[in-house]
This record gives sequence, C-alpha cells and structure tokens, in this order.
Amino acid sequence: MMALTYPIILEIAEKTYAVNEFGVDTMFLLEGESEAMVIDTGMGMCDFRGIVESITRLPYTVALTHGHQDHCGSMDQFERVWLHPADWEAALAVQNQYSRRADSARRLKGLEGDADVWDYDPDTVCRPWTRVPELLPLADGQLFELGGRTVETVYTPGHSPGSCCFIDRQGRILFSGDACNVSLMCTDCSIETAIGGLRHLQERENLFDRNFNGHLAYSSGMNHIAMPQTILGDCIAAMERILAGQAEPQTSMYSRWRGGSVNSYLWGGVKLTYDPEKIREVR
Repeated sequence: MMALTYPIILEIAEKTYAVNEFGVDTMFLLEGESEAMVIDTGMGMCDFRGIVESITRLPYTVALTHGHQDHCGSMDQFERVWLHPADWEAALAVQNQYSRRADSARRLKGLEGDADVWDYDPDTVCRPWTRVPELLPLADGQLFELGGRTVETVYTPGHSPGSCCFIDRQGRILFSGDACNVSLMCTDCSIETAIGGLRHLQERENLFDRNFNGHLAYSSGMNHIAMPQTILGDCIAAMERILAGQAEPQTSMYSRWRGGSVNSYLWGGVKLTYDPEKIREVR
C-alpha cells in the first residue's frame, strides 16, 4: 500500500466529520440545517480550509478547544476564530513558531508506524502563517446554533488555562480537545484547577454518550474511536488521589523535554502527566 499524502476524512456520526491530519491530530466539522461548525484547526500541515469547504457549502464558525500549536496551527486560514481568552497569548505565539511546528512534524513522522501510513516532508509541510485571524472570546456556556443542532461550550481548564470542550446536544457527542482522554497532560495548570474543570464537565455528562478527543487516530490508527465511557471518572479519581497524597507516580519521559521534573500516574484507564510543583493553586 502506498503511503498517504493527504489527510483522512471520515464521517463519524450523521453530518459529523473527523479530519485526521497525518496522524498528528484530529479536527472536526459539524453540519446543522443552516450553519456548520469547525472544531480546531490542527497543526497547519494541510489546506484545512479547502477541506472544510469541500465538505460543506454552509456558512461556518471556527472554534478552538485550546491554543496549543497542534490545535490552532492553521487558524490563519480563517478570518475569525473563537477561543477562550486565557489561551490567546499561547495561540498568537504560534505565528512565530514555524520551525517548532516543523520540528514536531519531523518528530511525529514514524512514531508507532506512521512512516508506513503517511508520506509528507517535515521540512515543508508546516507553512508560515499568512495572516493573524481575529480572536473572538469563547466563554463557558456559550451556545452555537447550527439549525436543529446546538453545540454548548464547557470551560475545562487543566490541559491549558483556556481549554474548553464542546457538547453536541442533538448528537450527544462531547468534543474534548485534550481535556479528557486516556493520556491526559496537565503540566500547564495545577491539579486543583484541572479537577475543577473536569468536575464542571461531569455536571453535564448526562448530555453526551461519546467523547471524541483531538488525537483520535494518533500514529498509524486509521479508525476514529471514542474515549472509554469511564474516562471522565477515571481522570477525576486520579486527580483526587494526587491531591490526597495517595498517588505513587513515576518520572515521565517528558521531564527531559521540558527540562524539569514531570510525573506520570496510572489510575484506571488514564495516564495522567503533571508537574509535581503544580498540585494546588498558589493563594
């Protein structure tokens, strides 16, 4: 089989599309009766706007789960983007991080079999930004009305200060970005902040049956699968044990990349990576 030179597009639910960007990240497109909604813009390794407009002819809104490079890397392809203000600084910094994104593309190629699936040139696949889009302030509880389909914003700081999830009420689907998954990284915020965000999400867990995160088909996986139904509870339980001093963490491999101590803790179905210096908020 020849390696692929383009992203994979799958319809994971009715009028709900996932775009697998070379195994690095996943973006989503939701269609209602009158409007569409784009969730995240990926690393910037493809003509994502072109992909969006090849799928839908409806007017669409672009909203980001958070401001990390693999979720906002191609937001320059759009005029306006919704993002929680707590992540604006991080997102705007991506415009000057072309070489960093290219390094990430280079590092991720070949991870767990990617080289057999994807064919891209790490030195050219990440393009510099052509403009800076207008950032609109995303807020907790904000609703996006697509026509017969309502998407609710839930503020879930933890993975980043401005992380948000989106609940498709009619489809009963949660789009969680990097805020609630089997390999949860919370090095930018305290555990106390992160558990507060997930408990806030837990108050709405009766509104969704499936949880799609922002890295569904990481590496060579071709299928887009939802997170285990137990994952939200497992994430919260792991954080509760850390706060109570009951965890037995290990030193994470991320320590050498970050240049400081980073812990990882396995509990239930989650591996939680966190900064041991950021357990509780400084008051």
